Amino acid sequence: ANAAVAEASDARGGGVHNSGTLRAHGSRLVGNAARSIMGAAAGGALYNAGGDGGATLIEAVIEANEAVSDYGDARGGGVSSRGNLTVHGSRLVGNAARSSSASAQGGALDVRSGSAHLHGTLLANSSVDAPTGAGALLYITNGTSAVYVLPAPLGRWLSGALECTEADCAGAWI
Repeated sequence: ANAAVAEASDARGGGVHNSGTLRAHGSRLVGNAARSIMGAAAGGALYNAGGDGGATLIEAVIEANEAVSDYGDARGGGVSSRGNLTVHGSRLVGNAARSSSASAQGGALDVRSGSAHLHGTLLANSSVDAPTGAGALLYITNGTSAVYVLPAPLGRWLSGALECTEADCAGAWI
């Protein structure tokens, strides 16, 4: 387990902070934390800053990670992405975003910009805990393009797809 800790600034990427190109196959990011006292906390396991190539996770396990802030926002207990993100055949389970006094979004996955493509990926048993919170499993903000080919949030594997574009998913969460 690793931690990105900051007192007066933002904490990003408790396990991995990607600002270039990341391709991970069969990786396990378990028990990591992004913690901030005064600033925002983002990406308990992975913070994808949106570099040249973005991040690709294949058959990854992102589990029991957290983004925690005492006085700032907490985003993406498992993964927080600001760039292109592709996740295939992976599990984002048991992650949490928590803030004592601000907002928390995306317990499993927070997508702020760029694009996100999830295929055969399970988002389950994650949470947000804050005075203002949204998207225990997935939070998508304005200007983001996302394709999520599901399993159902509760772990039942189903076929189907949800496509979100800037026009129809602005500020949406699941």
